[in-house]
Amino acid sequence: MAIAKYKTIADFRLEGNVSDVNSLLYSVRDSIPFFNPFFIILFGIFLVFTISSYYAQIKIIGNQKFFNSMLAGGFSTFLISMLFSLVELVTPLHVFTFIAISLIAFILASFYRD
Repeated sequence: MAIAKYKTIADFRLEGNVSDVNSLLYSVRDSIPFFNPFFIILFGIFLVFTISSYYAQIKIIGNQKFFNSMLAGGFSTFLISMLFSLVELVTPLHVFTFIAISLIAFILASFYRD
């Protein structure tokens, strides 16, 4: 059984595909199919929105509602993932992941209401 050879940066330069960062990220996604760098970017955006919303709640309101912050982060990241899916940077599975995060956060936020 032969092991498949992964493409390196040199292979992509020989093919003429590496000209900017976007094509470099596509080359990583082609080499390792389960790795999608745009999903990692979306997850980072989700964390930034969730944490910043959480600390803004503490500063403005004075109480902590983490699930509401998670809902805000999940919904805003869902909207951004829809834009990413329009230009085919993420798959529909990634979009459904953020829909699921938003639904879980909605259920938890309504269950743990103060």
